[in-house]
Amino acid sequence: MDIKAARRFKHRAYVRLPAVVLRHTAISPRDVFVLSYPRSGNTWVRFMLAHLVLGREPSFDDVFSHIPPVGRHRGAPGVLPDGGRLIKSHERPASPHGSSYRKAVYLVRDGRDVSVSYYYWYLRNGLYEGPFEGFLRLFVAGRLDGFGAWHEHVRSWLTSAPARANALLVVRYEDLLARPTENLGRIAEFVGLDATREQLEDALVSREEVEAALLSREGRRTPGPRQPVGRLFTAQERELFQSAAGDVLAELGYEREEPSPVSEARSFQPR
Repeated sequence: MDIKAARRFKHRAYVRLPAVVLRHTAISPRDVFVLSYPRSGNTWVRFMLAHLVLGREPSFDDVFSHIPPVGRHRGAPGVLPDGGRLIKSHERPASPHGSSYRKAVYLVRDGRDVSVSYYYWYLRNGLYEGPFEGFLRLFVAGRLDGFGAWHEHVRSWLTSAPARANALLVVRYEDLLARPTENLGRIAEFVGLDATREQLEDALVSREEVEAALLSREGRRTPGPRQPVGRLFTAQERELFQSAAGDVLAELGYEREEPSPVSEARSFQPR
């Protein structure tokens, strides 16, 4: 079965645009965004930033209130030294709301891992039934939601006005996994948070802990269908993805061949 009809209708561009524009009102030049395509580590990073802001381990509600999604930012506190807010977004820098993004951290994850993670997220939430290959075709065509295809989303931010103005920090999900203290420090420094190494290390949280917090908040004891350890693309799936996004993978330093089973096995599924 394809994506549910109601969800397809909800995300049609002409339906979404007025709501997206409305969500981007009341943005201050001092605000800094935490950006990503869905399933690329946004919630994980927000947990760690909230820890640095609060000086203690945050709850999910703390994260939501101190680093809210765009559209729910109006009552959020200014957590940065200059009074600016940290705001989450998955949107692309398109007109007419694109000018709201003056400074941002952009989290990027290997799109092949994103597609698998997103697939299982859709299964768990009852939004899709069927084999992965059909889902992947929707993914590379940008027909899953209102955020477009992964490679188009990444390209839009790499060539955005903040990127041209050196006001965009690009952080790879895989680098954050490999060197968490170093890369959390880069993010903290970029957004204006003064943190010692001890504070950075204290703020580190595992992806599993974040997932547990999400499940607890949703009242779910088990995560539902999960990505199989070591899942690899078939030759047909690999060719499909490479034909659409191979250039972006190469530009970001991802190999053109699919990730190793070890990489896939350790993949968490943050929002």
